[in-house]
Amino acid sequence: MDSAFFKGCASPTIGAWLDPDVLRDLDRESEEAIANTWAYIGRFMWGFAIVENLVDSNLLKLFNFNHVAWLVLVGNLDLRKKLKFLEVGFKHMGVDDNDNKVICKTLHKLHDVRNLLAHNRFRPHYRELGDGLEFEYVDSSGKTEHQKFKTSSEEAVNFMPYSQLDSYDEEMFEMDKKLSEILDSLRPITEASADLARDIAMITEGSENVIRFPTVSTPKKDT
Repeated sequence: MDSAFFKGCASPTIGAWLDPDVLRDLDRESEEAIANTWAYIGRFMWGFAIVENLVDSNLLKLFNFNHVAWLVLVGNLDLRKKLKFLEVGFKHMGVDDNDNKVICKTLHKLHDVRNLLAHNRFRPHYRELGDGLEFEYVDSSGKTEHQKFKTSSEEAVNFMPYSQLDSYDEEMFEMDKKLSEILDSLRPITEASADLARDIAMITEGSENVIRFPTVSTPKKDT
């Protein structure tokens, strides 16, 4: 696999990260090293997309959306919000509480990893830390060390071993199986209980793109 970035490295912002002369210092061919890293990242993104699609399918069936409603609503919700609706819907329909918690917790964690890989620059690392990738990172407070992946190495501040990506792949496969099993046995919600209505209202009110009408307090009458 080739890339215009790999061929040219013209951009000063990426040159130091993809310069073939730098990568030849590794113990392996630079093309192979980069292609291997791309393969690991691509596999993760592919698996994550499959699992998110299953989340969408469960929401579609769970809330009995028609196709238009599904396109309008689910297509405009981020995954975090989808998981909130999925969690309360599963709870309402009696999905095993432990399964419900594990699914949501695991998918939130995997979504964190997805954002990490999608928004930060990375390159292969085959030196003292082993086989994996090193990546740049900065949080909202300006810290450049990721809590989970920071290292004490002078060569790489943040490092993710390929074995960790293998582990995430296995987790996504398990989520695929669990969500598929639930989808096969899931019944649509036909009546909204007071508890479900309250839970949905709380999720909706917490959305940044929902503006509630202002309420006008009624003056108290003198007694």
